[in-house]
Amino acid sequence: MARRTQKEVILNYLQKHSKGLTSMKDFWLWRITRLGARIYELRAKGHHIITIKEDNVFCPGQHARYVLLKTNYDEAV
Repeated sequence: MARRTQKEVILNYLQKHSKGLTSMKDFWLWRITRLGARIYELRAKGHHIITIKEDNVFCPGQHARYVLLKTNYDEAV
């Protein structure tokens, strides 16, 4: 069985979870530390991913949540 790329793992998650993905959740699930870079690459392939800024619950500041709006089925990851 071939190993999936980080982009494939992230895109698959975004397709299945309408609430999106944060860097912290991404790190907990797969130990991927550069979620923003992978999102950038997925956007460059034509996937419609938006960034939602959210206030942190336990500390000051904000974090980003990435949500897939529409899947580009014509192109591979």
